[in-house]
Amino acid sequence: SGATFGEFPINKLVGEIYKSGQFHFWNPYKALGEPVPEQLGTAVFFPYQILEDLAPVSTWDYFYLGRLLIAGYFTFLFLRLLKVSKVGSLLGGIIYMFSGNFTWFINNEHIVNPAMMLPVILWSLEGLLQNLSPRYLVFLVFSLALILVSAPPGATLFALLLVFIFCLFRIISGHFLKSRRMLFLVFVLITTIGLIAPLLLPSLDFFKEAFTLREGSGLASVSPVN
Repeated sequence: SGATFGEFPINKLVGEIYKSGQFHFWNPYKALGEPVPEQLGTAVFFPYQILEDLAPVSTWDYFYLGRLLIAGYFTFLFLRLLKVSKVGSLLGGIIYMFSGNFTWFINNEHIVNPAMMLPVILWSLEGLLQNLSPRYLVFLVFSLALILVSAPPGATLFALLLVFIFCLFRIISGHFLKSRRMLFLVFVLITTIGLIAPLLLPSLDFFKEAFTLREGSGLASVSPVN
């Protein structure tokens, strides 16, 4: 699978780079070499992925299962904030953690990482809307920042789209339209961009300079040789 021939060796390489202490994130095994952080989806700066890459390969299965537990737990917390019963919240967490993203793509980190972070964002967002607590504010800022480095934009886009729709629904519902919570959300957005921009800008620059044979992909295209 793609995870076996693509993500597995990259994860192993990133783990070896971190262990060496050099932090020279260069992949010499691809063509003439390529900077690893600029390959969207390598999750070089995603803490959970770093821990997995540093751990022995024999323990990686526990990290795969850990993503399910984190996703299920925060789904439970999110549903409890929505006043769902304990049984309903538990059932919702179990259903989500065993959904297709976590079972069919369990070792495809570029899919599972943002799926794991999604309930964390929703829980912290709903908590902030109900109570202007520093805990929820910190969780929301860092969870938004982390999801952006957890996977390529194509995967995180759908997760953030759901967050946007949920936030828009809460605005329309009028629960915080005339309060300071709107200012807090603006603060969260600006702070998140400030935290994550240094990590994303190199990838965006690399995206402009990369080449592909597919036209209309947003990358510089190369005409096939006749």
